Amino acid sequence: MNLEFVRTELAAAQQAEVESDDQLRCLGALIDRSTKPDSGVTASDCVRVITAALALNKRLRERTRSLAADFRLMELEARLNQKQLP
Repeated sequence: MNLEFVRTELAAAQQAEVESDDQLRCLGALIDRSTKPDSGVTASDCVRVITAALALNKRLRERTRSLAADFRLMELEARLNQKQLP
Protein backbone atom coordinates (compact mmCIF):
# COMPACT_ATOMS: atom_id res chain seq x y z
CA MET A 1 0.00 0.00 0.00
CA ASN A 2 1.20 3.47 -0.68
CA LEU A 3 0.76 6.51 1.52
CA GLU A 4 -1.72 8.32 -0.74
CA PHE A 5 -3.95 5.25 -0.97
CA VAL A 6 -4.05 4.90 2.82
CA ARG A 7 -4.67 8.66 3.20
CA THR A 8 -7.65 8.40 0.82
CA GLU A 9 -9.00 5.30 2.56
CA LEU A 10 -8.61 6.95 5.96
CA ALA A 11 -10.54 10.04 4.82
CA ALA A 12 -13.33 7.83 3.44
CA ALA A 13 -13.42 5.80 6.65
CA GLN A 14 -13.62 8.95 8.76
CA GLN A 15 -16.48 10.26 6.62
CA ALA A 16 -18.32 6.93 6.90
CA GLU A 17 -17.88 7.03 10.66
CA VAL A 18 -19.37 10.53 10.86
CA GLU A 19 -22.33 9.49 8.70
CA SER A 20 -22.86 6.40 10.84
CA ASP A 21 -22.84 8.52 13.99
CA ASP A 22 -25.47 10.79 12.41
CA GLN A 23 -27.61 7.80 11.52
CA LEU A 24 -27.37 6.49 15.08
CA ARG A 25 -28.66 9.81 16.36
CA CYS A 26 -31.71 9.43 14.11
CA LEU A 27 -32.67 6.08 15.61
CA GLY A 28 -34.52 7.83 18.40
CA ALA A 29 -37.21 8.72 15.87
CA LEU A 30 -37.59 5.04 14.99
CA ILE A 31 -38.09 4.20 18.65
CA ASP A 32 -40.64 7.00 19.00
CA ARG A 33 -42.48 5.76 15.94
CA SER A 34 -42.63 2.21 17.30
CA THR A 35 -44.48 3.40 20.39
CA LYS A 36 -47.44 4.64 18.35
CA PRO A 37 -50.35 2.18 18.16
CA ASP A 38 -50.56 1.88 14.35
CA SER A 39 -46.89 2.32 13.51
CA GLY A 40 -46.23 -1.06 11.91
CA VAL A 41 -42.82 -1.03 13.63
CA THR A 42 -42.44 -3.38 16.56
CA ALA A 43 -40.01 -3.28 19.44
CA SER A 44 -38.23 -6.33 18.01
CA ASP A 45 -37.83 -4.46 14.69
CA CYS A 46 -36.22 -1.60 16.60
CA VAL A 47 -33.89 -3.98 18.42
CA ARG A 48 -32.75 -5.56 15.15
CA VAL A 49 -32.16 -2.21 13.44
CA ILE A 50 -30.36 -0.69 16.42
CA THR A 51 -28.22 -3.78 16.98
CA ALA A 52 -27.18 -3.83 13.33
CA ALA A 53 -26.48 -0.08 13.32
CA LEU A 54 -24.35 -0.31 16.45
CA ALA A 55 -22.40 -3.27 15.07
CA LEU A 56 -21.75 -1.41 11.82
CA ASN A 57 -20.70 1.70 13.72
CA LYS A 58 -18.28 -0.36 15.80
CA ARG A 59 -16.73 -1.95 12.68
CA LEU A 60 -16.36 1.48 11.07
CA ARG A 61 -14.60 2.82 14.16
CA GLU A 62 -12.25 -0.17 14.23
CA ARG A 63 -11.48 0.28 10.52
CA THR A 64 -10.79 3.98 11.01
CA ARG A 65 -8.48 3.26 13.95
CA SER A 66 -6.62 0.62 11.95
CA LEU A 67 -6.19 2.89 8.94
CA ALA A 68 -5.07 5.78 11.15
CA ALA A 69 -2.41 3.56 12.74
CA ASP A 70 -1.28 2.32 9.32
CA PHE A 71 -1.12 5.87 8.02
CA ARG A 72 0.92 7.13 10.97
CA LEU A 73 3.35 4.24 10.57
CA MET A 74 3.71 4.72 6.83
CA GLU A 75 4.16 8.46 7.26
CA LEU A 76 6.89 7.88 9.84
CA GLU A 77 8.63 5.36 7.58
CA ALA A 78 8.49 7.83 4.69
CA ARG A 79 10.08 10.54 6.83
CA LEU A 80 12.81 8.20 7.99
CA ASN A 81 13.51 7.13 4.42
CA GLN A 82 13.83 10.77 3.34
CA LYS A 83 16.37 11.45 6.08
CA GLN A 84 18.46 8.47 4.99
CA LEU A 85 18.77 9.73 1.42
CA PRO A 86 22.11 11.41 0.66
